[in-house]
Amino acid sequence: MTPMKKRTGRPSRGPRDVFTVKLTLSDGERLRELADLQKQSYQDLLEMIVSQSLSDVDLGKLKNQGALFSKAS
Repeated sequence: MTPMKKRTGRPSRGPRDVFTVKLTLSDGERLRELADLQKQSYQDLLEMIVSQSLSDVDLGKLKNQGALFSKAS
């Protein structure tokens, strides 16, 4: 039996959903600068920002809100 090779690198954080995000040049520059200052990858920083923002959204309230605009008679 062949011995298992030891894996190197960062351990898996589980299944992920991949998105492509297009930022303005100034926002992209700012994101990279912030990531560098925090010694993070920009991908990890984006994940944190999006996760925090999504946790503030009350989907139940939005689903039960109904139409935002009514038609004028």
